[in-house]
Amino acid sequence: MSDTYSLSRFAASWAFSIRPEASAPPIDCPGQLIKATVDAEALSGQAFFRLDVFLAQHLQSGSRAKAAAYIQGGHVKVDGQQTTKSAHRLKEGQHVTCILPPPEPLGILPEDIPLEVVFEDDHLLVVNKPAGMVMHPSPGHMTSGTLVNALLHRWQRPPIVVEKDFSVAGVSGTDHTTDDDDEASTSADSRTQALLQALRPGIVHRLDKGTTGLVVVAKHDAALAHLSAQFKQRTVHRKYVSLLVGLPAQQQGVIETNLGRHLKDRKLMATYPSGGPRGRQANSTFQVLDVLANGRAAVVTWKLGTGRTHQIRVHAKHMGTPIFGDDMYGGTGKAVAIKVAGTSTVRQGAVHTQLASLGRPALHARELGFEHPYSGSRLHFAADKPPDFTAAESLLRALHATS
Repeated sequence: MSDTYSLSRFAASWAFSIRPEASAPPIDCPGQLIKATVDAEALSGQAFFRLDVFLAQHLQSGSRAKAAAYIQGGHVKVDGQQTTKSAHRLKEGQHVTCILPPPEPLGILPEDIPLEVVFEDDHLLVVNKPAGMVMHPSPGHMTSGTLVNALLHRWQRPPIVVEKDFSVAGVSGTDHTTDDDDEASTSADSRTQALLQALRPGIVHRLDKGTTGLVVVAKHDAALAHLSAQFKQRTVHRKYVSLLVGLPAQQQGVIETNLGRHLKDRKLMATYPSGGPRGRQANSTFQVLDVLANGRAAVVTWKLGTGRTHQIRVHAKHMGTPIFGDDMYGGTGKAVAIKVAGTSTVRQGAVHTQLASLGRPALHARELGFEHPYSGSRLHFAADKPPDFTAAESLLRALHATS
């Protein structure tokens, strides 16, 4: 076996600590001294200036959240006196100083978390991800209970250490922004790419926390590059199954829109005109497999032409048929229970109970197919729908029978 595929070489690549390169742009560099004076121009006619707002204007990142953290951590002085109040009122002529502290390390530890492994060899692993599992840690987010934590334990890898408070395109610490693809980034600059790989070792593509089903993970850099290229070239077969609230107007079809961050809520994605300046092109093919609840719900399969964040969930909402159980995109609540169950309060109560029991979007990555990065053979995997999905489907079928 060539050194390219050496597992020991890949293991060593996991045991590193990310630090900013000397040539990288200064982003709130540790040890940097910030000195600023509140003048009339800064006040712009105001009687006072909040300390966190003022300090943020003098940070490279411009992050008010970081400014507040520095203040609350005791790293800021006003006229030589330490203050820990972010809302401290500054007046004209006052002097603010701050020595930026070193970032805290973010430790990603191996954890003994059971995994349903569908396939594994020296080059890759295919997992049937359960509901509730996050794919990988991220700065400012959970560092425990993720697929990466489980893989570190399974493959007896050492902990991963990255800086907790970095901020680069596509990755951030305090501000919680993320990239807009469910596939591994291949277009980021080298520094950003190194940071992404530190947090997502071997991760080729992603499923949302609430989505169940098949994911492939690379065991070494060559496999990662080969699999990532297949996703980029759209040669990977991915098929999802979902429960929708309502029935699509067509039995099957293709949804083509742009997908981008919601203008008012950055945690959400939204559709925009295809080919327009906002968002990125997204393509989903759907097919109705079964009609449930007398036409008030449906089993629908999806094939992805692209891999944008929340793509199926947003496209389902775009059709006016959100995914059953999706609290971010209109698939829960009293209105959903009425739409699915009709006028019967008993049936509405049953739907409410089922939604609470499900607690997630009824979306499952059922099929996954790709070319093996070493042998070149075509692999195809399938995973049955999980029990909570089938329970929700059974209820909707029962509603169809009694409607």
